[in-house]
Amino acid sequence: MSDLHCGSTVALLPPDFETQEGQVVRQNKVQQWLWQCWTDATEVWLTKIVGDDPFALVVNGDAIEGVHHGTTQVISPDPTDHRIAAQRVLEPLAERSAAVFVVRGTEVHTKNSENHLASSLGARPHPDTGMPAADRWLIDCAKTRCVFRHHIGVTSRAYLEASQLSIHLGNEQIEAARVGHPVPRVIGCAHRHRYGCYDDSRGLCFVSPPWQALTRHGHKVVSAAVTRPGMVLLDWREKLDGDLPQVIPCVYTPAPSRSVSI
Repeated sequence: MSDLHCGSTVALLPPDFETQEGQVVRQNKVQQWLWQCWTDATEVWLTKIVGDDPFALVVNGDAIEGVHHGTTQVISPDPTDHRIAAQRVLEPLAERSAAVFVVRGTEVHTKNSENHLASSLGARPHPDTGMPAADRWLIDCAKTRCVFRHHIGVTSRAYLEASQLSIHLGNEQIEAARVGHPVPRVIGCAHRHRYGCYDDSRGLCFVSPPWQALTRHGHKVVSAAVTRPGMVLLDWREKLDGDLPQVIPCVYTPAPSRSVSI
């Protein structure tokens, strides 16, 4: 999962969240709907599919909104409140996970908060740096090399949205092959706030859905976009070692905005 953007007034917020100053922030209508989706995804959908089997949780960047570009669409001017909100959102799921991995997102949002958040969630330290959060995670699952990183190219043209997925999959595989490193077969990205999956039978690239509705900036650059929150499950249980996983997305679609008649 990715792009929780906790701290944004149009993103995930726990019910009756209390800031460090003791100010109670209640959910607005957007946050109420997002929280309903989050509860259904983590408590109903995930439980139904996974059952009692162990699973790993990857938080693929931008867990908090942060205070940036003069935005007023935040629950608090203190980014620490945003991190605390993200921790409250993720803790129940992290406690159920067999392993937690945290990817660093966009600096303008998160600064260096992912390391603190990852530590609070009991995330695995990166084997190279020893830090609890990393820009790239290489994870071998069922003998399949996976790369998890936050950033991927974006587009404002819906009919071209798959292009970046195939490009980044190809680049990852070519760069690894050139230097004799294990060639990744699964690339997990985020950042573009739109679910997508590209599969060429030898590899796949997917982008996890966001948990933030359109901000004022979003209305400026992609006003026609419909935000569909959710998460992605990679399932190897019925696969052979080295196979691509079954990709199971959980995506929620909001009700259409209301029009007026004249």
